[in-house]
Amino acid sequence: MVILHVASLRDYLYSGVCAVVPQYVREQQKANTNVALLNILDDRIKGIEHQFKWDKEKKFEAIPAPFDKPDLIVFHEVYCKEFCKIARELVTKGIPYVIVPHGSLIKQAQRRKGLKKFIANHTLFYPYLKNATAIQVLSEMERKETRWGKKKILIPNGVDPVQEHKTSFRKDRFRLLYIGRLEIQMKGLDLLIAAIKKEEAFLKEKGCTIEIHGTGGERLKELIQEACVGDLVRLEQPISGEEKKQAYLNADYFIQTSRVEGLPLSILEAMSYGLPCIITEGTCFGDVFRKRNAGWVADTNVSSIADTLKKALEEAEQLPKKSKNCMETIKEEFTWEIVTKKALQEYSHLWKNQ
Repeated sequence: MVILHVASLRDYLYSGVCAVVPQYVREQQKANTNVALLNILDDRIKGIEHQFKWDKEKKFEAIPAPFDKPDLIVFHEVYCKEFCKIARELVTKGIPYVIVPHGSLIKQAQRRKGLKKFIANHTLFYPYLKNATAIQVLSEMERKETRWGKKKILIPNGVDPVQEHKTSFRKDRFRLLYIGRLEIQMKGLDLLIAAIKKEEAFLKEKGCTIEIHGTGGERLKELIQEACVGDLVRLEQPISGEEKKQAYLNADYFIQTSRVEGLPLSILEAMSYGLPCIITEGTCFGDVFRKRNAGWVADTNVSSIADTLKKALEEAEQLPKKSKNCMETIKEEFTWEIVTKKALQEYSHLWKNQ
């Protein structure tokens, strides 16, 4: 089976899609040599054997065999005009395709710039969405919250197993960690700062610090200053590699208060190290965390986040147990080996049943 992934990617570590899509391709190439990446942009992505640029004039004729005649195409993301043009050609050729929205079709995500998206969906992107063989969702919540697509297949993001794990936790003076884009609205960072302000006295009493790593933090810096919580919240530079690993191992909790997500890689990474998480329903991990007892889940509002933050700190004796549950969850559900096997099975089934 020949599979061609189509994406618009920069060689940039700090974007979720730019990090996870190459990993999808690399892992599938290990299991099936007939997997390739077609990048709409000019960047060349490291570690991918078969990757091509899109030639708008020659189109599929410019792609070497066998990828010029793929059995299935997997589009990553929705809102790219070039994808619509490629999809039209696929329809004429009778080639099935899957769309991975990476959370962009969830109701909450659709409400952002809602009128603009409504018009775009029902004009430019309607045929592209309508003719997809399936929509690939990352979580059960995304499946429930996505109304587009005649068929939905659930294939989560994955994470590589790690060798080092959390072995101990503090009993006070806790360290909380966030790693990710500092996108205020989507990531719910305004909610987090407001919740920290609400529980300011309690957090100071416990000697807590909240360490935030990411890119583009000017507005967040303003929010921290306006809330006067600079003594609790440390805004740091983005990190990767060994520095990121040590951040996970040195923290006691990972915290992410997103309004809307597909399935955040940072939470998977934290869990792989055995770092329990405080999350919102908007992360799409709520069902997994309740089932697996891997952390604490808040509703996506300031009051619930503040209450859950306080509850998590008061229940610090549960950290070792939840740490173990995090690692078991990754091992049983979210390693790249498991995710890749499921993806290739789903793609084969779609192709055979076309």
